[in-house]
Amino acid sequence: MISYTTISRKRRRRHADVPTLQQWLTEVGYDAGKIDGVFNKKLEQAVMNFQTDAGLQIDGIVSGQTWQALKIALSMQRNVLESKEVKEFRIIPKQEWGARQPKQTAPLLRHCPIIYIHHTASPRPSIAGEFADARRHQDRHMDINGWNDLAYNFVITPSGRIIEGRGFGIRPAGRGLGVRRSYGIVFQGYFHAYVNEKPTEAAIESCGWLIRKMIDEEWVIPEVEIVAHRDVQGAKTVCCGDHLYNRIDDIRKEVYATIL
Repeated sequence: MISYTTISRKRRRRHADVPTLQQWLTEVGYDAGKIDGVFNKKLEQAVMNFQTDAGLQIDGIVSGQTWQALKIALSMQRNVLESKEVKEFRIIPKQEWGARQPKQTAPLLRHCPIIYIHHTASPRPSIAGEFADARRHQDRHMDINGWNDLAYNFVITPSGRIIEGRGFGIRPAGRGLGVRRSYGIVFQGYFHAYVNEKPTEAAIESCGWLIRKMIDEEWVIPEVEIVAHRDVQGAKTVCCGDHLYNRIDDIRKEVYATIL
């Protein structure tokens, strides 16, 4: 088993493990700067950003816990990039990703006929940052938009994890979206011009599994419509972005191939 030394900007700043740290942080989506073997201020900030997202002590010091969390994040990142298959599906409950309690909830009846697909319209997070990204969006929706909770019922992450938002049986936020008879699913990422990210296969498959579960448990009807936000009559938005919009049919196929 390989062990790594505790390093920081003030301690062992030119240690042999520094290039590894720089490479790993870069690979999981953090701006660690040039891979030059020097633990500088930019690298320290990248470490602190990672520690924040991973729920670790934020001190810029890379010791055992940070190394271990980074190795897990790196492994997950590589698995997502190298494999199209998600081995296990489950819904991650709100308490597990550190969600706030909603201000209040509005009930949603079963057998809803529509599911709306959205994107967060912000660059997709690293694997380690998926929960933190969900928390940031929940904070924005509650504190800036004035909503009762995160707008959506579920969040699909790039790694294929399914995060509980409002969850089953709770009305999503929004106007003109038929919220009294619909569910909202959002993908983390910006799938449109300028950023031009593309949804991962893991995310597409997870969304298909989630919708099948919603059908099986009768939250939505078997012939549920799976619709992009932009296709709502009167909607002035490009949501869910061109690249995810072009995969809506693939999501439908994931769902209907099993239930029909």
